[in-house]
Amino acid sequence: MNMIQTRTSTATLLLCLALGALTYAAWDGVAHAFGKWSSDEYSYGYFIPFLIAFFIWQRKLLLAREAFVGTWAGAAAVLLAAFLVVFGELATLYTVVQYGFALGVMGIALSLMGWRAFRWVFVPLCLLFFCCPAPQLSVQQPFADPAADLLADRCVVRAPVRYLRLS
Repeated sequence: MNMIQTRTSTATLLLCLALGALTYAAWDGVAHAFGKWSSDEYSYGYFIPFLIAFFIWQRKLLLAREAFVGTWAGAAAVLLAAFLVVFGELATLYTVVQYGFALGVMGIALSLMGWRAFRWVFVPLCLLFFCCPAPQLSVQQPFADPAADLLADRCVVRAPVRYLRLS
């Protein structure tokens, strides 16, 4: 094996280990996404990874022409993703964990491929963010305490609305 093959196989091994570590760290968020995909609202989530693979497969000839020269920007994206995953796990915000996982996958791809090849898979990989279920926003009942209700009314900033008159 020559030096280039050794360097490439070492980089590929390190990136596979990074993907495995990212998956392990974000497993609660990924499992939560799988659970949400069982509902009617997010049942499309099972198809998105296959669509991404298909869209990347369609660009295989374009990717074959590009030299895979890694970039450190991908490592920075992976570090940001790791921060999001850890923050989301500590705050039990699964949406943040899932976004961190998607960003981590994109960062690993960027680290492996480099900017020139990554541009062909950027849009399909952005579809990973559609795998993440939206956070549940709870609608709370109005305050039972009239004083708290008055305080809430005083805290709300109301911007003036101007109407345009068309003549």
